[in-house]
Amino acid sequence: MTKKPSSPKTLEAILRLKHAQPFTPFELTLSDGRRYLITKGERIGRTPSGRVISFYARGEPGHWMVNVADVVAVNPVRKKSASRSRSAR
Repeated sequence: MTKKPSSPKTLEAILRLKHAQPFTPFELTLSDGRRYLITKGERIGRTPSGRVISFYARGEPGHWMVNVADVVAVNPVRKKSASRSRSAR
Protein backbone atom coordinates (compact mmCIF):
# COMPACT_ATOMS: atom_id res chain seq x y z
CA MET A 1 0.00 0.00 0.00
CA THR A 2 1.43 3.38 -1.01
CA LYS A 3 1.24 6.13 1.56
CA LYS A 4 0.07 9.55 0.50
CA PRO A 5 2.46 12.44 1.14
CA SER A 6 2.15 14.24 4.46
CA SER A 7 -0.63 16.81 4.32
CA PRO A 8 0.33 20.29 5.51
CA LYS A 9 -3.38 21.03 6.04
CA THR A 10 -3.71 18.04 8.39
CA LEU A 11 -0.73 19.17 10.44
CA GLU A 12 -2.08 22.75 10.47
CA ALA A 13 -5.44 21.49 11.77
CA ILE A 14 -3.74 19.48 14.53
CA LEU A 15 -1.59 22.43 15.60
CA ARG A 16 -4.56 24.83 15.50
CA LEU A 17 -6.52 22.56 17.85
CA LYS A 18 -3.46 21.93 20.05
CA HIS A 19 -2.99 25.66 20.65
CA ALA A 20 -6.67 26.70 20.75
CA GLN A 21 -7.75 28.89 23.67
CA PRO A 22 -9.73 27.54 25.34
CA PHE A 23 -8.55 24.05 24.48
CA THR A 24 -11.15 21.64 23.14
CA PRO A 25 -10.37 17.90 23.09
CA PHE A 26 -10.06 16.47 19.59
CA GLU A 27 -10.00 13.11 17.90
CA LEU A 28 -7.52 11.83 15.34
CA THR A 29 -8.78 9.20 12.90
CA LEU A 30 -6.18 7.12 11.07
CA SER A 31 -6.45 5.51 7.64
CA ASP A 32 -6.86 2.07 9.23
CA GLY A 33 -9.87 3.26 11.27
CA ARG A 34 -8.16 3.67 14.64
CA ARG A 35 -9.24 6.73 16.62
CA TYR A 36 -7.35 8.54 19.35
CA LEU A 37 -8.76 11.14 21.74
CA ILE A 38 -6.39 13.99 22.63
CA THR A 39 -7.59 15.57 25.89
CA LYS A 40 -4.83 18.12 26.52
CA GLY A 41 -2.72 20.22 24.17
CA GLU A 42 0.49 19.32 25.97
CA ARG A 43 -0.14 15.63 25.20
CA ILE A 44 0.63 15.98 21.50
CA GLY A 45 3.70 17.17 19.61
CA ARG A 46 5.46 16.82 16.28
CA THR A 47 8.88 16.11 14.92
CA PRO A 48 10.84 19.06 13.47
CA SER A 49 10.04 17.86 9.94
CA GLY A 50 6.30 17.77 10.74
CA ARG A 51 5.98 14.31 9.21
CA VAL A 52 5.38 12.49 12.51
CA ILE A 53 3.21 13.39 15.50
CA SER A 54 3.59 11.88 18.95
CA PHE A 55 0.92 11.80 21.61
CA TYR A 56 -0.62 10.25 24.68
CA ALA A 57 -4.26 9.39 23.97
CA ARG A 58 -7.02 8.98 26.51
CA GLY A 59 -7.75 5.35 27.27
CA GLU A 60 -4.68 4.09 25.41
CA PRO A 61 -1.57 2.72 27.11
CA GLY A 62 1.73 4.40 26.38
CA HIS A 63 3.06 6.88 23.92
CA TRP A 64 2.13 6.79 20.23
CA MET A 65 4.03 8.02 17.17
CA VAL A 66 2.11 8.28 13.90
CA ASN A 67 2.97 9.47 10.42
CA VAL A 68 0.83 12.55 9.62
CA ALA A 69 0.11 11.00 6.21
CA ASP A 70 -1.88 8.29 8.04
CA VAL A 71 -4.24 10.83 9.68
CA VAL A 72 -7.43 11.07 7.62
CA ALA A 73 -9.52 13.23 9.98
CA VAL A 74 -9.01 15.68 12.82
CA ASN A 75 -12.23 16.61 14.63
CA PRO A 76 -12.94 18.60 17.78
CA VAL A 77 -14.99 16.69 20.33
CA ARG A 78 -18.03 18.53 21.60
CA LYS A 79 -19.18 17.95 25.15
CA LYS A 80 -22.77 16.80 25.50
CA SER A 81 -24.98 19.38 27.17
CA ALA A 82 -26.54 18.46 30.52
CA SER A 83 -30.07 18.63 29.11
CA ARG A 84 -29.14 16.42 26.19
CA SER A 85 -27.56 13.74 28.38
CA ARG A 86 -30.60 13.72 30.67
CA SER A 87 -33.00 13.20 27.78
CA ALA A 88 -30.93 10.26 26.51
CA ARG A 89 -31.54 8.29 29.72
